[in-house]
Amino acid sequence: METGEYWSATWQPVLKEPELYECRHGLGYTTIKYRYSGIETEITYYIPFGKQYEIWNAKIKNLSGRPRKLKLFSYMD
Repeated sequence: METGEYWSATWQPVLKEPELYECRHGLGYTTIKYRYSGIETEITYYIPFGKQYEIWNAKIKNLSGRPRKLKLFSYMD
């Protein structure tokens, strides 16, 4: 919030160059870790067996060493 800068927890839709990008796929899930401006996000997407919906589990960690104010919202294309 201090700078007005924005980015996304994954490469798209904003396309900002990350400090770290890691994508892991397993049986029934995908985890994406993305670090930008000292903020690290990790999102795991999965569909429970036999279900017709997707679950998103998101974690956000401040690695910058200083207090940060963030504004979060979801986006779906």
